[in-house]
Amino acid sequence: MLLKRLDVTVQSFGWSDKAKSQSEKLAKVYQPKRSALFNKCSISVAHLLAARHDLSKILRTSSGSIREKSACAINKVLMGRVPDRGGRPNEIEAPPPEMPPWQKRPDGTPQIGRA
Repeated sequence: MLLKRLDVTVQSFGWSDKAKSQSEKLAKVYQPKRSALFNKCSISVAHLLAARHDLSKILRTSSGSIREKSACAINKVLMGRVPDRGGRPNEIEAPPPEMPPWQKRPDGTPQIGRA
């Protein structure tokens, strides 16, 4: 499954105009590296059931012990000012309810476009 995901990701890189002009170069670099990866997994369900440790625990990436191991120069790069694009649900007003065609408008409601 991860190999398929890798293939699809690399394929999506080829959709840009710049990459379309260099598709042969991309294939020439990617294919040897991809063919070196194993397609078959040697781990079976029996291996998973016989495992003594729970390796599926998810560790927080913000914990101190994990941050010590993953610190690198890119973590120190600060982003500049980014414009606020909004999108907060509590700031959006709901649209007025539409009147179903089988109901009559209440008296006093202005009808737009009618004379």
